[in-house]
Amino acid sequence: RAEPAEALYRRILAGAAPGGPIAARAMISLADLCEQSGRREEMLAFLEKVAGDLDAPPAGRPSRGEGGARGTALFRLGRYWLDAGDPAKARKCFERWIPESDCGTCAKELVVERGWWPARCLAGEHQEERALAEHVDPLLPRDSPNGDYGIRVARLAVTLHEKTEGLQAFLGRAAAYPERSVGAIARELARIRLRAVAGDIPALVAEVRQHETGFVASIRSRDDRARDWRALAAVRALADMNGKEAPALLARWGELFARVPQDTQNAAYGD
Repeated sequence: RAEPAEALYRRILAGAAPGGPIAARAMISLADLCEQSGRREEMLAFLEKVAGDLDAPPAGRPSRGEGGARGTALFRLGRYWLDAGDPAKARKCFERWIPESDCGTCAKELVVERGWWPARCLAGEHQEERALAEHVDPLLPRDSPNGDYGIRVARLAVTLHEKTEGLQAFLGRAAAYPERSVGAIARELARIRLRAVAGDIPALVAEVRQHETGFVASIRSRDDRARDWRALAAVRALADMNGKEAPALLARWGELFARVPQDTQNAAYGD
């Protein structure tokens, strides 16, 4: 099946106007087929042709047809190079990636996602202050979108501010962020992190207890985005405390997880 499909897309590519949207979409499809058959170099070659010159300054918003294919190529190349351990090359792709959506809710999520990827790359390059100034901090006053990228940005904000100015200084400014904003999530995550640094196991276990109802409800719904991020943050903080938390955490978390049907547990955690 792959061979006839590849032959078809190559014929389309040969007959399409060079640099046009039809050629770009054909090359994206060919990149898919090359990836499926393990031809990594060919996959990268097709994606790079669609993405264009990564050393040129980022261009303005492309035309609708061109933007979809080029955006796909840039995003896939960015993910590839980030996974390959080259965050600088990945960042060139993400800085040129302009996602598109006709859905207002999705568009809000994409604004936050578009900031998160280059910020993550800069963090991988050990440019924490630049990641904060150019990408993370400008997103903190925004309303947190329905998906999980608001939480991802908030987590990254806590990690980067802890490495730079310190979380106490960050909390002094974070009080101004409105409720339901990305910054409000970062504020609560910073407080949880400080409890972990202080070794305050009872406070972290109390955090799990306070928010566990929402966590269980979201597991039952199998909606990973809805899981209560405060309970998860407290559990992660406990897990980083060199085993001192084990008796308290395992006892409470075991009681909590036992309330979830086994088939739902398996679906939620991919077991």
